[in-house]
Amino acid sequence: MKFLVLLIILIGIASCSDEFRQEYETLKEFDKSNLRAKSWFPDCVGKDAFNFKSISGLDSLYAFSRFEYMEVGFYDSILSSSDYTKIDFSNLEKVIEKLSGAKPDWFIDLETNNKGKLIYRKNDRWYIIKDSEDKTIYSLLTN
Repeated sequence: MKFLVLLIILIGIASCSDEFRQEYETLKEFDKSNLRAKSWFPDCVGKDAFNFKSISGLDSLYAFSRFEYMEVGFYDSILSSSDYTKIDFSNLEKVIEKLSGAKPDWFIDLETNNKGKLIYRKNDRWYIIKDSEDKTIYSLLTN
């Protein structure tokens, strides 16, 4: 009996993780998720968004997320508003370097990507990267 209790405790400890992962193929799936799950994505999600991915670290409070879109004008308009501050690439690079161990494979590789074609913005604690060529928004939430 003691062995069974010990085994259950060990399985419980091993299954605990500080990471929370999400994937939604469509906006309809994303909309069905609860408000807490949606909070790991930036507020700029439009009606044409799809292919959502997110990985969040609950202890160190970070979230890497991405989604794809179709309507370029919608995101150009949002990201050019006064709510989104232009930032230098070097500022974003420093933040990503601090979290490099947590960065998922599907997040944009800034070393191989054409940095000149990307748009970098900041909104509150969100860092946003817009890749117009691939029609993808990448975001990073930090504490």
